[in-house]
Amino acid sequence: MLFRDKYFLKQLVSFFFILFISFSVVLLLTQIFWSFADMKRAGGFPWKDYIVNFYDNIQLIFPFITLLSAFFVFSEMEKFRQISILELKGISELQIFRTFLVFGFCVSIFAFLFGCFPPYPDSNRDVGKGDISITTPVLLLWAEQTNKENIFTNVVITFYEEGVKRTIQARKAEFFNDMIIFYDASVVNGTENKFSVLTLKTSFDPLILVRYTSINPERQSFFSLRRILKKVAAVGVVNKTDWIVLYSKISYPLLNLLVILLLLPFFYQRIFFSRIKIFVIGIIMMFFTYAFYAVGLSLGKIEMIPWQISPWISHIFLLVFCGMFVILKKKIV
Repeated sequence: MLFRDKYFLKQLVSFFFILFISFSVVLLLTQIFWSFADMKRAGGFPWKDYIVNFYDNIQLIFPFITLLSAFFVFSEMEKFRQISILELKGISELQIFRTFLVFGFCVSIFAFLFGCFPPYPDSNRDVGKGDISITTPVLLLWAEQTNKENIFTNVVITFYEEGVKRTIQARKAEFFNDMIIFYDASVVNGTENKFSVLTLKTSFDPLILVRYTSINPERQSFFSLRRILKKVAAVGVVNKTDWIVLYSKISYPLLNLLVILLLLPFFYQRIFFSRIKIFVIGIIMMFFTYAFYAVGLSLGKIEMIPWQISPWISHIFLLVFCGMFVILKKKIV
């Protein structure tokens, strides 16, 4: 990497972490001021809630911080006429802009890794409350929960084995990763057979299947949610909304790269901006970016557009915007 690229990249990273720390402090202080009543009522400091809320909020504003950092560095470069000086040396705007894209890519990786280690407590449904009910084209499972995660009572499971429908009813069942052990069970397969203990080897993961009914997909890491969704898909459980959530765990961090494209027109129409104008421009641009992103997710969840592309609507908008600008720029030139 050239020295000038290292210099600009260092400036971008410095502004990013200054803004990151500043926003973090503001968010934490805001949470504290809003929660005085809760602290008094709870009789202590709800630090776990603060960590979770901070994590959610800071993840949300990552692209905004990235865009502001890029604008601040661009404004500083224009203030000291650094871009014009580099142009006199034969360095084009696109060569300079490439460093900003590298910065956006690095922040995207950082944001993705940041999202892979959620600090949430166990977000599963309370053990012992509610029933497990799963119905797919190849499997039907119903059970009552107990006070243990892998033990259930009054279990009924219907599945197909070699094209034959089988139903097992049991007073109690113990779930493992690759099998289920039934107690006081009866098997209905044309005739009814009773067993005090019956072990059923499964081609799917019963524990993952049960866990899927109680997780909050939003609070799972990308790799954890992907593993769960792939395993439950083996028995025909395909929830499009959950897959949209999974894809969003990639698409949202990637916005840190694509929002940099919003800066491209300013490289050709160079104007020095004050800090206040940068904040205003950044808020306006990110408002439309967030709006497209949220609309895309919503339209995908209600199946008005293909769910596979719904997390990428804002990305498509940004790429189209950049492409149209480049085409118009060439025509003018």
